[in-house]
Amino acid sequence: MKKRKTRKRRVKSLGIYSHILIGFVLSFFVTSCSEEGEKVKDFGEVVPRSTKTTKIFTPTKSKVDSVKIKFYEKINHLSIDSVVGISKSQLPDRFNPVKKLKETLYFGKDSLQFCEWKYKDTNNLKQALYNLMDCFESPCKPIKMFESANISKSFFSILCSEKSLILLKSSSDIKLKEWLNFLDKEKGYKSFQLIISQLKNGKTKWFYSKNTKLTPKTK
Repeated sequence: MKKRKTRKRRVKSLGIYSHILIGFVLSFFVTSCSEEGEKVKDFGEVVPRSTKTTKIFTPTKSKVDSVKIKFYEKINHLSIDSVVGISKSQLPDRFNPVKKLKETLYFGKDSLQFCEWKYKDTNNLKQALYNLMDCFESPCKPIKMFESANISKSFFSILCSEKSLILLKSSSDIKLKEWLNFLDKEKGYKSFQLIISQLKNGKTKWFYSKNTKLTPKTK
């Protein structure tokens, strides 16, 4: 009888201790959760959202851009917004030009490519010209000598002096005579032995020039 009573007391004691332990664990868990919640809340308060609006700055034109724009605006009909260099390789680049200038002039919704290659001798110049004529557009479309044909959907002019090759290409009218005046006054081109010119969706025409005066060129 005594042993049974002792066992009952032990079981009772264990039950009480178990309840106490469970209660302690639960209270610790609840406290931890509430503290974690407070931490998250406090973090939001420590790092408040900025009320400032982000300003977007547009880059200003560099001195080089301004000089180039001023230079090309000597062509009367152009009001240029920007000038960007052309890095893409072109056929005349392959024939060792001693100097080259390749730029795109942007004005309004239009643009114009101005490319100039200078060569050491006439052999390199001829190779560059004939290769450009053999494969003018992409895909290649040949320009046959003295042929009147539609080659491009754009306006273009190819000008060839003794050792220089110039390409003008645009979606808008190039106004070749104004370019001849510009090339004469600003770059010293007094004459071109060959000029191939085509209006948009028109046909190629062949000229030569002296002192900015265009004369039709025949075989």
